[in-house]
Amino acid sequence: MNDFSQLGFENSHYEHTLRIREKAEIRKVAKYIAVAYLLTIVIPELLSYFIIDLASSYRSLKIISTVFTDPVLSMIYQIVVSAVIFTLPFLVVPMRLGLRLKELVSARRPEKGLTLPLLLMGIGFCAFANLAANTITGILGGFGIEVYSPTYASAKTLPEFILTFIAVGITPAIVEEFAFRGVVLGALRRFGDGFAILVSSLVFGLMHRNLSQIPFAFLVGIIMAFAVIKSGSLITSILIHLLNNGISVVISTVTEQMGNDMAVTVIYSLYFSVCLIFFFMGLGLLSGQGKEFWKPKRAEHILTTRQRVICFFSQPIMILNIALSILTALTLIIIT
Repeated sequence: MNDFSQLGFENSHYEHTLRIREKAEIRKVAKYIAVAYLLTIVIPELLSYFIIDLASSYRSLKIISTVFTDPVLSMIYQIVVSAVIFTLPFLVVPMRLGLRLKELVSARRPEKGLTLPLLLMGIGFCAFANLAANTITGILGGFGIEVYSPTYASAKTLPEFILTFIAVGITPAIVEEFAFRGVVLGALRRFGDGFAILVSSLVFGLMHRNLSQIPFAFLVGIIMAFAVIKSGSLITSILIHLLNNGISVVISTVTEQMGNDMAVTVIYSLYFSVCLIFFFMGLGLLSGQGKEFWKPKRAEHILTTRQRVICFFSQPIMILNIALSILTALTLIIIT
């Protein structure tokens, strides 16, 4: 009896030790991801404050303030800021975790036969995530809550269109995927793929800091994280992101030029119809992969998924980030 009691005590102590260790590892990863996340909020604010202050202090430099009013300069500014905030802060994460960047970010060729079906399914999923987000916005509107939706100036010339496409389509597709489906997802996968997909998508959604984009970004974050894990390459999610944003730029430009409500309705109806076809084509092409393909890979862990999620989001700096994101989102709504 004493032997069994001693064995039970040792097992309990060992499990307790593993639990503490796992929590410490999650907290460490959460801390550095949270720092990078915070910098994506702070850096643009500091830059805009510096530019406005500089322009107001020196009359000869007032031309600098046009960076926020001139459409072309605004796009160039957006490209530069995006490239900075979604690369430099997130490069610190693997360094502080003692990992090599290539362990987290895979830019190799996607698994053979998976690129096209994942791409089709991803584009279709993005379209209907957009519908879901619009539905939420519509419901809020029914209660007199108007949600701010970020927009960009419609391109009137070919150079403006190209610049808009780079700023809205290409740049975010590369740098945001590097940060969230590369560094963040890669750093979290040791705690289970399902956990990594969920948490990286939540962080990606919250990072957008407005109620019109948070639900959409969370949903598309899930499909893009899934695509990266199954294809083994970041290239897949970059292509999904690029095509989704790029198509949005093209449709917005075309509909703006048309100015006909009926024609706009027809174009969007065709767009969602084609996306529906793409989604089911992708599913059909992936149907031969078997049930295991759709199941997230499990990792050996002591904590439940719920405990791991709570542990990640309960870190002080992460709580600060969430609070800032929610406060910003609330300031961007109008109650009518």
